[in-house]
Amino acid sequence: MTNSKFQIPKKIHAPCFKFHASNGYAAMFSFLVMMVVLGTLFSVFSILVLKGVFLARTSVIEFKNIYAIESFIEDALRRNRDTDLADISNGESLEVADSVVSASLLVENSVRDYLFSSQVGNKYFGNGTLRIDGVGSSSKIKRWQDTQ
Repeated sequence: MTNSKFQIPKKIHAPCFKFHASNGYAAMFSFLVMMVVLGTLFSVFSILVLKGVFLARTSVIEFKNIYAIESFIEDALRRNRDTDLADISNGESLEVADSVVSASLLVENSVRDYLFSSQVGNKYFGNGTLRIDGVGSSSKIKRWQDTQ
């Protein structure tokens, strides 16, 4: 009941094709290529993750410095507006959490220049400047700037 037109030959013989023993060189080469590609991908992603962790960590410390400086600036503004409070003295320091802020004061006529320097663990530094013209309720802020 088999049709001879649709029979599959039992042996395919092609004398022009000969298989040579490759001794596994192709497998070793493809394994090495795969390892190099995976190693490169792993290295790139590791570097990106470590860079992100470093940036996040320094950003948090930078924000601590900025907030500590701004709290001392607000204290200086309050002391300048309220004449019953003593003004910030040169070299006065304020400790806010991990940050230590020190103030420098320069007075010329009615203009007061404050320089606030903050540091966290003697590694990360931040600066802020404030210039106030006048004393009491008529005082005006001339400059308030965070500098890094």
